[in-house]
Amino acid sequence: MKDKISYPVIDLFAGPGGLGEGFASLRHPESSDRYAFKTTLSIEKDLSAHCTLQLRHFYREFLAGAVPGDYYKYLEGAITLEQLYSRHAEAASHAKRTAWLCELGKQPHENVGRRITEALNEHKKWVLVGGPPCQAYSKAGRSRMRGNPDFEGDPRHFLYKEYLQILVDYRPPVFVMENVRGLISSKIQGRHVIKDILRDLSRPTSIYGDENSDIEYKLFSLSQSGVMSLSADPSAFVVKAEEYGVPQARHRIFVLGVRNDIDIMPRILEKVSTRTTVKDVIGDLPKIRSGLSKQADSSNRWVETLTETMHQPWFAHGRENGMAKLIAPIERVLALLKQQESKQEELKKVQINIQLQQYSRIGLETIVSKSFCRMNCVLICKAICIVICLLLYMRQLMG
Repeated sequence: MKDKISYPVIDLFAGPGGLGEGFASLRHPESSDRYAFKTTLSIEKDLSAHCTLQLRHFYREFLAGAVPGDYYKYLEGAITLEQLYSRHAEAASHAKRTAWLCELGKQPHENVGRRITEALNEHKKWVLVGGPPCQAYSKAGRSRMRGNPDFEGDPRHFLYKEYLQILVDYRPPVFVMENVRGLISSKIQGRHVIKDILRDLSRPTSIYGDENSDIEYKLFSLSQSGVMSLSADPSAFVVKAEEYGVPQARHRIFVLGVRNDIDIMPRILEKVSTRTTVKDVIGDLPKIRSGLSKQADSSNRWVETLTETMHQPWFAHGRENGMAKLIAPIERVLALLKQQESKQEELKKVQINIQLQQYSRIGLETIVSKSFCRMNCVLICKAICIVICLLLYMRQLMG
């Protein structure tokens, strides 16, 4: 990376942008205020995921440490997304252009190619990343679709071919393809899908383009060193996140492809000696109480919600399905909440008694005050009568 430019990244099936975010977060080794990569085009079909993707593209338009305060005001709910984008129109316009709401496979390939050409802007050094939708490959997805006669014809099985078409058309120096671990065991018509995918990725022109083309890719694993042969165990491409400092047992397939004419040997990821826990990562953050979504948040509602949860069938069998560790903490939380609720009730009673006493005192003072007023009126009237009588009597005497 002798140049101080940011290398373009094209992100297919981007979702909310997690894979591209990893590239975009890497600081340039020769300029700490810049990033080594820049996602110049992300393609995603889901509207909700695309909204997040566009917001992250907006964020990445600013240099490190120069993100405007309005971005954080939006996250705090102080301003709307429309207000954020209107106040920073240039960055918002760029984000809208580079985060494309589009369904690959249905969008004409010519349109996709035009957007990629624009995003690359004649750069020869760039990276293609992405992971085709994983529902059809995942074990959960297959279990839901088992018995469905259309399962093997599900177009999601073949969306990786969109990847192949772009590899043939644009010959990226490097690509990274990500997918779920369930891809290893996924079969179509008795064949393991992963074997076909690896073969096609190593020579994409076998599916598209000229059979005599010289474009080929060496495939690498991020967890095992050396070039992976097509006969290698596909599990060699699995990366177990917990082995690399991530506090989550998340297992994914990563296939790193390097164009055959490029003579480099990528390094593998370095495993950590001790496992990282969630506490290690966020334990120094201020403690806040969890909230309830889409309803009023109160201690009473928490007691009701936790009580309902503990009576759910899936939770009731906790000692069998691994939920046992949560039972004791939830029971402690419930006890504390009920104690808090009881104390609040007692406090309310005390407050009511104080208010009643205050009202009683105020009432007594009012009564006394009114009594004094009435007594004073009577005395004044009597005094006036006496004065009038005396005046009349003196007038008679003076006759």
